[in-house]
Amino acid sequence: FPVTIFWGGKACLEMSTSNAPIGFISAGWSGKTSSNFFARAKTLSALFKPTDVVFPAYTPNDATNTKYGIQQALARVVDFIEYCYQNGINPIVRLPVPYSGSGSEALRLEVINKVKSMGVLVLDMNTPLYDSTNSVGGYWKGATYHVDGTHPSEFMLS
Repeated sequence: FPVTIFWGGKACLEMSTSNAPIGFISAGWSGKTSSNFFARAKTLSALFKPTDVVFPAYTPNDATNTKYGIQQALARVVDFIEYCYQNGINPIVRLPVPYSGSGSEALRLEVINKVKSMGVLVLDMNTPLYDSTNSVGGYWKGATYHVDGTHPSEFMLS
C-alpha cells in the first residue's frame, strides 16, 4: 500500500543529507488531539529509542482558544519534556501553523516562554506564516501557503 508522510515527513526529507540523515515517525493521526499524540509518542519512543523528538505543543483539534485550553496543552508539553529527559531523548517543541481558534498571541507566547525557560528548542511554525490582518484567510500570509487552512502546502517545502 502507498505510504504518505505528509508535510512533517517531507520537511525532514528536505533537511536530511547522507552525512546527517533524519528519520521520521509520525505519532499523529487525523482528528486527534495532542493528548492522543503524546500517549502514542511515548509508546513509539520506547519502541524506537530516538535521539530527538519533535512534537506539537498543541494542535487545531485542541481547545486552545481559551486560557484553560493553553494551560492543559502546556501541562502535556511539560510532561512530555520530562519524559524525554528521563529517557535520554532531546525534546523539540513545535508550535502549530496558523489556524482560526488557535488562541491569542499572548497565550501562544506563554507556551514559547515556558518551553524556552526549560532549555528546550522551539520550532515555531506560526511566526513565518502568520498574518494578523488576514482573519478571512485563517491568518495565513497567503492561500498558496496552505491546502485547507490548517496544513501547509507543497509550496512551503520548495
